[in-house]
Amino acid sequence: MTAAGSDSRVQDPMIRLCREQDLGRLTEIYNQAVLDGGSTADLEPVSREARRDWLRVHRPDQGHPVMVVEVEGEVQAFGSLSSYYDRPGYANTCELGYYVDRSARGRGLATVLVRALIDAAKKSGMRMVVAVIFDDNPGTKGVLGHFGFRRFGLLPKGASDRYEVHDVSYWVLTL
Repeated sequence: MTAAGSDSRVQDPMIRLCREQDLGRLTEIYNQAVLDGGSTADLEPVSREARRDWLRVHRPDQGHPVMVVEVEGEVQAFGSLSSYYDRPGYANTCELGYYVDRSARGRGLATVLVRALIDAAKKSGMRMVVAVIFDDNPGTKGVLGHFGFRRFGLLPKGASDRYEVHDVSYWVLTL
């Protein structure tokens, strides 16, 4: 599906489900986030095999897709809806996460991707979308706020990246 008109800063981004052949780009983009710090609590880059295992537990038919954003034929961002908690009573709650290639940040791709993920959550019958982020990440806080997410909790000094300890904030969007 094309998100034409979703953001004037991006020329015709294509949003689609992730495929096995996207694993190289997903791993590269994710590892940029690990090395840059500020958005993941992984401390070392992950292998392609680890990303493959991660991808396999995401089942679009169960409300847990991984989606990519292509610009001019190249994957520039990816995001997912993951199981929030493995007990049955949480089946209609999912966790949203996304990462954007460092060369494509600030171009509106996160907004386009989060919109598509929220739409996918609604279509699959999710009741609630949760995001868990470092609280000092203003870009992600802005994107979440744009869609009406509200912060409902803070875990002081809850996680670290390669460089520092971060407060972790919890955000929710009721669908």
